[in-house]
Amino acid sequence: MLGIQFFSFVFWSCLILQATCWKMRYDADGDLNLNDLVEKLGYGGIESFYVTSPDGYIINIIHVKQQNSENLMPVLFIHGLTACAGSFFGKKNESTPIIVANHGYDVWLMNNRGTIESSNHTRLNQTDKEFWYFSWQEIGLYDLPLAIDEVLKHNVHDKLILIGHSEGSTVIFVTLSELPQYNDKVSLSIHMGTSVYHKGCSTIKLLAVLCELLEPVMAELGESLEIFSFRALSQIREFLFVFCRYIIFKPACVEIAKNTLQSEYSQIKYVDDWSFFVRNTLCGGSLREGQHYMQVGLTGRFARYSFGPEKNLQVYNSTEPPLFHLENVRSPVVLWCGKNDVFCTPEDITKLVTQLKNVETTYFKGYTHFSHIDYLVAKDMDKYVYRQLLNLMKKYSFQNFRSGSV
Repeated sequence: MLGIQFFSFVFWSCLILQATCWKMRYDADGDLNLNDLVEKLGYGGIESFYVTSPDGYIINIIHVKQQNSENLMPVLFIHGLTACAGSFFGKKNESTPIIVANHGYDVWLMNNRGTIESSNHTRLNQTDKEFWYFSWQEIGLYDLPLAIDEVLKHNVHDKLILIGHSEGSTVIFVTLSELPQYNDKVSLSIHMGTSVYHKGCSTIKLLAVLCELLEPVMAELGESLEIFSFRALSQIREFLFVFCRYIIFKPACVEIAKNTLQSEYSQIKYVDDWSFFVRNTLCGGSLREGQHYMQVGLTGRFARYSFGPEKNLQVYNSTEPPLFHLENVRSPVVLWCGKNDVFCTPEDITKLVTQLKNVETTYFKGYTHFSHIDYLVAKDMDKYVYRQLLNLMKKYSFQNFRSGSV
């Protein structure tokens, strides 16, 4: 944890170094919006599409514009908890969407409900507590299926590749298990930091126990304690956006990130553009998303959100929420988990493999080097991620054209 000694060291060092310490060191690209950044990286910017979920959320899906994109194999990225689509672009010209586009794929990214770009609703405002009554369950049941259909509507292929990081992995498994017909629309799903079971994450279990103890308080306050909400994170995001630009504070930003991610060995220290990183990893989300993960961590059940025995009985006709039907996932999956990733362990992956029918591989070249966030920030991405990623994608990039489209 960050302590008084650490801050004292920084303070006295800066008194000695004076002006040098208070200089800003940041990449000016951090001030660019995503469209301008993508244009700078050699593409036509991005275009936005919107779909409306059955429960009224207006979901933003972005598309990297390039020539002849409708004829290229489509790839849809799904980001992690509190992040947004831009989180995949942190390494700029070496970021995964750009590498994938450079190798001839049609690149799309979804912004999950509750994030900055997907914060509208047909009847609710962000100030309405009801707006935040969702978890990753609804993102998987409603939003991702709509996004898949929207992508395929603009492409001649009848299948796409899904790439999910962290919560993006969870969402994919919800969709493919509960809406099995969507397996026919997915050529391959690649799970970076596979996120289903969390046996090794002691913090998730601890928070789950605390949430159970505090349940009466939470019920009394409703969900006004929306710590992951767009409103709460926006203030933190804007503060850190400036704070982490100063040389004096960069070590503190690295330590905060490591502790938040529970990884002393995270490659977060290699982030060059902290402004961009902060803006695109603190984008909003609901308290229930975090609570749902805590429930899975505490019970070991990959199940629907638990409202408590009494309400579960009303909603699910059972005191326990029903399990997601992982046996329905029949499209090929790639499960990646790093050695330093506390949010998935070898035991978690082994348990998941026994419940899936079509695991392409669990082998990951970056296993010994990666923690949960490193898929977005690590050094040597070509060596540890891209070569393997592109080989797998090539294997499953079938020429699947819809009837009459060519």
